[in-house]
Formats: sequence, C-alpha cells, structure tokens
Amino acid sequence: MITVYHTRLDDMQGEVACGIAGGFNPDRAKLAALLMETGFYEAVAECDLLPAAAGLETVWTMTQNGVLSDSWSRKPPIGLRPLEPTVVVENGRAYGRRSSMVGDVFECAHPDGRTERHVCDVFGFMLIPQQLK
Repeated sequence: MITVYHTRLDDMQGEVACGIAGGFNPDRAKLAALLMETGFYEAVAECDLLPAAAGLETVWTMTQNGVLSDSWSRKPPIGLRPLEPTVVVENGRAYGRRSSMVGDVFECAHPDGRTERHVCDVFGFMLIPQQLK
C-alpha cells in the first residue's frame, strides 16, 4: 500500500516552505524526515492496487487534479482512497484537495512489513533516510 502525505501549506513559513517545496535541494529528504515527525504532514490518500515502490509515479499521477479526474479527492480514480476531509472549504466555497507536489511524502508499506518513505522531488522521488545521524 502507498499512503500519500501532503505538507500543511497553511503552516509553512519562509525558509521551511522554500526548503521542502522549493527548487533543487539536496537535503530535501532529511528535511522531510524531520518534518514528518513534527506533524507538518497530513495523510490524504491511500492506494493498494500497485506494488509499493514501483507505484510511486502512478499514485502521484492519480493525485493530480485535472489528469484522471477533475478533482482526485472528490472524484477519485479507481483504486485511490481519499482520506477525510476530502473537501476543503474556503470563503464559503468547497474545493477538493490540491494536487501532490514537490515536498510531499509517499509512504510504501511492503508485504514483508518494511516501510519506506519517499519525498517528491523536482524530478522523481528521493528515499527518506530511516534514521538521522
């Protein structure tokens, strides 16, 4: 299974926002590991149709608005389970969740019990270290 975690953009400020979601950053995986432990991310979707690590790109595509459906969280593609809340209300208007982007985390749960976390990078994904030194 792959669980998708989005950054809480409303909590992001200055350097943290640039470090996790900005352009090239060789330390993005380390920063994501630290931020995962502080509640800076929220689980937004799950998918168990694909082999874990092999499905990262596919699940990323499934969580893009306007690609497989107008709103992946309001009209999810087959095999993707959006997690509550699936709608965000701003100024009295309901919106679906945003698309996955650089800095978001995809957690792969393998059948043998191992888990790996990957942070979405400018091109592809970076494996997040299990333990920081």
